[in-house]
Amino acid sequence: MFGKSRKFERQWKLEVRSRSKPLQALRLRMAASALAISAGVVLCLMVCWKGGEYLLDRYVYTNPALGVQRINISTDGIIPLERIGMWADVKPGQNLLSLDLSRIKRDLELVPLIESAAVERVLPSELVINVRERQPIARVHVFAPRASDGLLERSVIFLDKDGMVIPEFLRDLNSAAFEQATRFLPVITGVGDTSFRPGHKVPSQQILAALKWIKTFEASSMTGQVDVREIDISSATALLVTTEQGNEISFAYHDFEGQLTRWRRIQDFGRQNNQSLASLDLVVTNYVPVVWAELTNTAPTAVRAPQASPYRRKNV
Repeated sequence: MFGKSRKFERQWKLEVRSRSKPLQALRLRMAASALAISAGVVLCLMVCWKGGEYLLDRYVYTNPALGVQRINISTDGIIPLERIGMWADVKPGQNLLSLDLSRIKRDLELVPLIESAAVERVLPSELVINVRERQPIARVHVFAPRASDGLLERSVIFLDKDGMVIPEFLRDLNSAAFEQATRFLPVITGVGDTSFRPGHKVPSQQILAALKWIKTFEASSMTGQVDVREIDISSATALLVTTEQGNEISFAYHDFEGQLTRWRRIQDFGRQNNQSLASLDLVVTNYVPVVWAELTNTAPTAVRAPQASPYRRKNV
């Protein structure tokens, strides 16, 4: 009885082994088929890729109908359009679709005279470039010894709203418009040993605050009431504004909108009572330290008539 069981067990094992051979062959055929399908898919993708490249090169990137025929350049400032086109480095006839618009935008914005640039295609053959320039809104007088005799020589530094030092070559690009734009700019004084590097922003927080004050003043109701001459930032607690009309106004380094509103109210109060404002300290908040000028026969300095700016933008 036990002999029969052992014989049956041996036969069963032999039968299992004989079945594993067809299974292995089936697995090999399936693996070979999968490999062939994968290779076919990869080959098709390569053909489509290379074929697509050929078609793009043949009918798009070398198509003369898509060549740049017109470069439409506009700016809100005074830089000549041909100089902007030179910085963009785009030649007529270049394929419009092959142009790297991000490269053109980056190259333009690397120019310290340009605040931002927008570049777009207009099919089939036009490239549009819009430039926003850095507009000088203040100046600083810097004195440095001359190399020839060591005497101090004054130079003028121009700053935009972000504290960028405007390079001097802007004057050479369009001298007439530059003089018109900078003729009556307020002077920031008391800057100390601040360094001014053309094409870089000034590190002084007090200078940046003075620039912010100028932008706030231009958008306030005090515009057209007085002409700002100087902004003294030598004090760490207040900036002192001097006007062409003989006013001296002290401002705290915060809440410029509120302080300018207070100035306008006091200015209107003085006019209603035939009084001229001499000095005003807006740093104090719980009362108004104001000094009224004595009335004389001398007529006060008139406010300048609005000057047409060569920069075509709104104060924002």
